Amino acid sequence: MDTRIAHSPDDTGPFRNRLAAAHSPYLAAHGADPVDWYPWGPAAFARARETGRPVFLSVGYAACHWCHVMHRESFADPATAAVLNRRVVSVKVDREEHPAVDRMAMDFLLEANGEAGWPATLFLDADGQPFEGGTYFPAWPRYGMPAFRTVVEGAADRFARGAPPVRRTPLPRETVADAADAVARLVAAQQPDGGWGGGPRFPHGPRLLLLCDAVAFDIPGAAAALRAALGAMVCGGLHDALAGGFHGYGVDADWDVRHFEKMLFDNA
Repeated sequence: MDTRIAHSPDDTGPFRNRLAAAHSPYLAAHGADPVDWYPWGPAAFARARETGRPVFLSVGYAACHWCHVMHRESFADPATAAVLNRRVVSVKVDREEHPAVDRMAMDFLLEANGEAGWPATLFLDADGQPFEGGTYFPAWPRYGMPAFRTVVEGAADRFARGAPPVRRTPLPRETVADAADAVARLVAAQQPDGGWGGGPRFPHGPRLLLLCDAVAFDIPGAAAALRAALGAMVCGGLHDALAGGFHGYGVDADWDVRHFEKMLFDNA
């Protein structure tokens, strides 16, 4: 049986939040949301076929900080819930209950965006195939990201128009060179910190991977920028000098004060 649409009770009743009685404390915490949440299972996909809407899939877990932020900002907000209830079929998943669903979400985000994490925010068709996604989105535009409501409306509109799924394709050398030059200049501007932006400051894996690609292409300046960025990560508070590895981000703009959470995808 296809694990993408199995292992939950069949619930084809009227719209309601179906999570209050969930076994997972993480899901039960969403039981009072004004969102018409479905658990993972065939009922949600049947509803998607019936209404012609995409499925909005939100994957998280109890210890995820930004999952709780998105819950407070968006899922508990009646105005945002109204957009979700009108445009999509909403499904909440505890990644610890459904590791296969979580793996599917992470694989898609890595392929489509070059990065992944939680909360995972995906949009799927009625067959369970993702066509668009991201991670945390704020309730209003900030951190260089669009508002979550804008993301939902845009995904629903593209789905209604039959837009093709997002796919990652190899970049030509010229594009890599231009992007790497811009990233290298940002690294130089942040010396001696070697990172990007103000607090909270993240390691930005895709930028580091871009610089790796640029080094492979022998693009001038890429190697120096990569050494500066990685050196700042190793020498600053982002690095766990006792247990090894890197914390998810720095609370401040200098990577002196770390946020005590380690993400496997960052360390990989």
